[in-house]
Amino acid sequence: MGLFFRFRYPIAMIFAVACIAGAIYLTKFYFDQKEQQLRDQIRKEQQLTNVVVAKRNLSIGDPINLENMTIKSIPFEYVPDGAIVPDQYSAVEFKQLRDPMSAGKPLLRQFVEGVSRIARFSDLLSEGERAITLEVDGVSSIEHMIESGDFIDLGVRTDKGQKLDLLLERVKVLSTGKFTTADAKFPGMYKTAQYPTITLGVPSETVRDVFEADGAGDLVFLLRNRRDEINPRYELNDSNVNTVAVYQAGNAKDGVLVPKLESLSLSTSQQSHRVAIRNAKGRLARIAREMTLSASDEPQEDMHTRVVDERL
Repeated sequence: MGLFFRFRYPIAMIFAVACIAGAIYLTKFYFDQKEQQLRDQIRKEQQLTNVVVAKRNLSIGDPINLENMTIKSIPFEYVPDGAIVPDQYSAVEFKQLRDPMSAGKPLLRQFVEGVSRIARFSDLLSEGERAITLEVDGVSSIEHMIESGDFIDLGVRTDKGQKLDLLLERVKVLSTGKFTTADAKFPGMYKTAQYPTITLGVPSETVRDVFEADGAGDLVFLLRNRRDEINPRYELNDSNVNTVAVYQAGNAKDGVLVPKLESLSLSTSQQSHRVAIRNAKGRLARIAREMTLSASDEPQEDMHTRVVDERL
């Protein structure tokens, strides 16, 4: 007993150190187990996807084969668009790279020479769009100079070409024939292009209108500059038809000329205050329009028009 009291302080120190060491070990053991549980839970929750990756750094022109490529599992959310999966490997094997690759990086479609940059044509469609294919000829396709990736306005001509209705504005051409926007182009290729159809991506709610218009008249594909975002103005429609009062010699009552109402449509664009127009019988009349100034100091047409003379 006396011996215990004699060495009680060293014994207490040893016991305290042992307790501290035990607490540290148990804490580390707890956190190691917790970390392992979290890792296992993450693996279970994550959907791993097998992709083809490069075994080593590769240069442009290197072949795609089993010596250069292997398979690696990565979480689905980290798989880049266009990555080649094992089921697609046979379609690219023995082809050449057109871009360099780093070791461990996934093989993407755009890295492979001679392979489209998209896996499916439907990948070109935005959400809410539908693809429609329409027949074209040399005239409607601007002599086949419309290319995939261009923007067009789609209209329809009816009444033997006398009326033009605009259906869609700034529609993107997804393909001309089987040549899509994802395929590589070369300068001047439109000069030798020949295709019987073009495919457009249109809003789903307009599909019926397009097909009904295709059956009711002739579709018109109006090519526009890809940077042009101005709303178009097309004047070949009923909005150009005006009713005017025509005064003819011999058509008088009690010595007063009696006007005759006729529907006239513009035959030329307005270059000045006088515009040549044609009536329903094909006769030309020259109309003088009264011009007034608005608050913005811009000339505007008056509501009234008068005929200066009937025959030109």
